[in-house]
Amino acid sequence: MPIQGRFPLAFQLVPGLIIAAGIWFLQESPRWLIEKDRHEEARLVLEKMHGNGSNQEFLDLEYREIRDTIVAEKSLQIPAWSALLKKPSSRRRLLLGCGVQAFGQLSGINVGFLCFYLPCLS
Repeated sequence: MPIQGRFPLAFQLVPGLIIAAGIWFLQESPRWLIEKDRHEEARLVLEKMHGNGSNQEFLDLEYREIRDTIVAEKSLQIPAWSALLKKPSSRRRLLLGCGVQAFGQLSGINVGFLCFYLPCLS
């Protein structure tokens, strides 16, 4: 492949490499920490993100809101994603939907049809 083809590919790697290197410096979200029963760490992260020394009530309210939301979500017993694959009719619908999306992208019909032919049809 000549340099004309390699340069654009290499140039597209730069943002991805920056993100991949920077992700190690991010802290966990307070919601994830509370879900994993690491409550003190969640409070510290909230204080680091929003704390300025004078808004302890806001931090307590935000912590309680996150905790209460997690407790409510756990009590609902929402089925897992694997439930889509257990029932044959749901499995068929999932495969049809994913197939239509994938083949539409692969064939290019979405761009050609919408951009060029749809205005002519209406």
